[in-house]
Amino acid sequence: MEKITIKCKVDDETARSIAVACSQVTPVAVTFKETLIKHLTDNGMFPDQANAVFDQYSNDAGKPMAGRWNKPTASEPNTVLAVLILSINDEAVRWIDENLPKAWYRPMFAKDNPPQVEESDEVSKG
Repeated sequence: MEKITIKCKVDDETARSIAVACSQVTPVAVTFKETLIKHLTDNGMFPDQANAVFDQYSNDAGKPMAGRWNKPTASEPNTVLAVLILSINDEAVRWIDENLPKAWYRPMFAKDNPPQVEESDEVSKG
């Protein structure tokens, strides 16, 4: 949990009220599903596209995570999330190639997997 410090002048009663309110705030746990969908949207996909990729991934390569998608990411070692991100990137590239092959955000997910573009005679002759 991140600690936030705010400096301002308030009377003692207000300070106590703020302290009580802050102590009642429950941190929101971010789940694996939320994290992966956010990763996809942060890299250019629209939410509906990210959900489609996640659904395809969770029903295929992500099956070993069944029942764990809604667990907080903090419940597993960081390496689990790192592997999931690498894996969903591959799924994103497959989804993009099948549905939107010219999507501008494809390179955001592709490792050494550039799109297959045929060279024209003009380009190859230089």
